[in-house]
Amino acid sequence: MDRPFFLLALCLLLAHQLDAVRLKEWRIFWGLDRMPEPLAEKGFVAVHVPICLVMLWATFFTVPGAINHAVATALSAVFLLHLAVHVFWLRDPRNPFTGAFSWVLIGGAGAAGAVDLLLRLTA
Repeated sequence: MDRPFFLLALCLLLAHQLDAVRLKEWRIFWGLDRMPEPLAEKGFVAVHVPICLVMLWATFFTVPGAINHAVATALSAVFLLHLAVHVFWLRDPRNPFTGAFSWVLIGGAGAAGAVDLLLRLTA
């Protein structure tokens, strides 16, 4: 399997997004926090469609039959940055990600992204 730690990080990040819907993460985002709950939820989910589309297309469909390694490497860095953002906002009282399950997903994506980067840099 090509880049197993990248693929693990990607899967954990996508699972984290499911967890974010479960925990109503939109409540911490400016703009969405002012919308009626049903509209904010739909907006939060809807904005993830183009993000996932671009991320998956750029990674898996821009190089025929292979992973685009430049995109995968950039995304691994994003997974690590995403972890840093969550750590920064950890003490915000509106932060819904306080449980172990959420942090396995967030931290796991960041850690797997970091391992992927280390493997790419040392290869």
